Amino acid sequence: MVSVITEEEFAERIRSNVASNNPRPLVVDCFTDWCPPCKVSAPVYESLSKEYTAADFVKINVDKNPGVAHKLNVRGVPTFAILRGNKIIAKIVGADMRKVESKIKEAIKES
Repeated sequence: MVSVITEEEFAERIRSNVASNNPRPLVVDCFTDWCPPCKVSAPVYESLSKEYTAADFVKINVDKNPGVAHKLNVRGVPTFAILRGNKIIAKIVGADMRKVESKIKEAIKES
């Protein structure tokens, strides 16, 4: 199961990712409780996390963690951000899970 994390946990993930010599892609699902597309994409995101074990997957509720929403420049939900270290290497706005999967594959390939 993908962990739902807080702003503090997100900051710690970024710190440990930056400290790593070979950081793994970190895939972040930025969601809200009231967003229907977020609910539809959630089981697919969970499946992707099981399939692509070379990346780390987390979820963050941007209503409860506005600092992360600001840091990732989230303008709509769902937004999927893929980070390496502290840099955003891909961002997908909307529930196009095929596009999310494609970007995850690219990020893993570049690792």
